[in-house]
Amino acid sequence: MLSRYIYRLKGSVLSVGALKTLYKVNDMMQFFQEGDTEGMVAAFEQVKLENENLRMKVEPYFELLDQVGSYEKACNSESQAGSSVTVQSPRKSSSEV
Repeated sequence: MLSRYIYRLKGSVLSVGALKTLYKVNDMMQFFQEGDTEGMVAAFEQVKLENENLRMKVEPYFELLDQVGSYEKACNSESQAGSSVTVQSPRKSSSEV
């Protein structure tokens, strides 16, 4: 049962490309397979540390993305509110068809 959770964790780590965390998860899996509970717990603590390090590195990036998205949304709503220009596509007459 525990191995299933470790594999799920490994898959999640792989999906975001967190290699340092992946190495720690692999260590944890190795300790689990060897029956080394203390090693597994120590490796899990390392996984948690690497996860926190990763979070600290990517949070500013996502905050910046949120700011850019908010700015773009505000710019788009201002341009739509200030402009009432309607663009029509040219239509061909029945003789041109």
